[in-house]
Amino acid sequence: MSAHMRHMGVLAPEGTKFSWRRTLHRMGRLFTLVRPYKGKAIASGVALLAGTAVSLLAPFASKFAIDRGINPGDRHALVLWTCVFAGAALLGWVASVAQTYLSAWVGQRVLADLRRDLFAHIQSLELGYFERNRAGWLISRLTNDVDALENLVTDGLASSIQNTLLLFGTAGALLYLDWRLALATLTLFPLMALATTLFRIYSARAYRRMRERLGDVTATLAEDLAGARVVQAFRRESANAESFAGVSDSYRSANMRTVQLNAWYFPFVGLLGSASTAIVLAYGGFLYFDGAISLGTLFAFMLFLANFFDPIQALSQLFNTFLAASAALDKIFDVMDTAPELRDAAGAEELPPIQGAVELSGVHFHYGQGAEVLHGIDLSVAAGQTVALVGHTGAGKS
Repeated sequence: MSAHMRHMGVLAPEGTKFSWRRTLHRMGRLFTLVRPYKGKAIASGVALLAGTAVSLLAPFASKFAIDRGINPGDRHALVLWTCVFAGAALLGWVASVAQTYLSAWVGQRVLADLRRDLFAHIQSLELGYFERNRAGWLISRLTNDVDALENLVTDGLASSIQNTLLLFGTAGALLYLDWRLALATLTLFPLMALATTLFRIYSARAYRRMRERLGDVTATLAEDLAGARVVQAFRRESANAESFAGVSDSYRSANMRTVQLNAWYFPFVGLLGSASTAIVLAYGGFLYFDGAISLGTLFAFMLFLANFFDPIQALSQLFNTFLAASAALDKIFDVMDTAPELRDAAGAEELPPIQGAVELSGVHFHYGQGAEVLHGIDLSVAAGQTVALVGHTGAGKS
């Protein structure tokens, strides 16, 4: 793949293939940056687990408030379980505040460290690398691509873990409350699985292309603005405006592809959730009429059912964040994995602080087989002194 193709956002077929193994490996490399902040990361995880546990407790408290308080007319039981419900909500709020703050604190420092390390590595590369790569393309790695990781490292990872735990915990609670109603909800899951699979396949391609087009926009903009004097000198304003409009339109088209996928998928998940609720409401109502379940069980089942589909939607939305972050990581680590072509020799010693003057004595020079242009030049330049060489063209200044 030529450098020109890479810089213009045109990838070879292997570049567009989404690889879970490569992505997870690079995610692992990213989260090694969490090690200096592992104390707060662990505290964030504890808060996450506490928040998930109390969110699963609340529907059970509502069930007992109905079955043991309202139905038998027991005021003390009603007050007790209402207090448990309110206490669970309060604990969930405290845990959510702590987890959100701590995960964002760690995430922002990880991003700052990544941006620092990336910049330091870019500066270690030889000059030839900057001649082969557009400055705007490198700026996009430090800005757009690092920013694309923000949602993942500050909130996305914690949310994905919490929603996964909530999904499996809710599934277990549904089976515990009534296996018949739980099985009734599964009738719509083949449609959910098919829609989610298709969405993830097409989203992976769409989000990668969107990140590539965004890089093109940043690169073109940075170079056109940096070269504004040359652009105006050659009267290329109209041509550059037309070129930028084309790049911008390409990014808009790539972005609209992701919008179309989201517009189809997420409302469809909501529709399946509503259909599943209707099935449970009707079937559960008949079971209640027959005395097979209590009203509190049906009410708690409805609450858990809402918690069951919400994590699925949240995880699907987080998959978009994951895809955007994955595409950004590919580009960032492509730069980080670029080894400098110029390296110190094995056993090279660190250069100590330089002191002293520059001194030339009896220097002669000629170009190839041409006539000599420097004839026994002597020059002494003291430390801190500035010397200028002046002369006509061809006099030997170079």
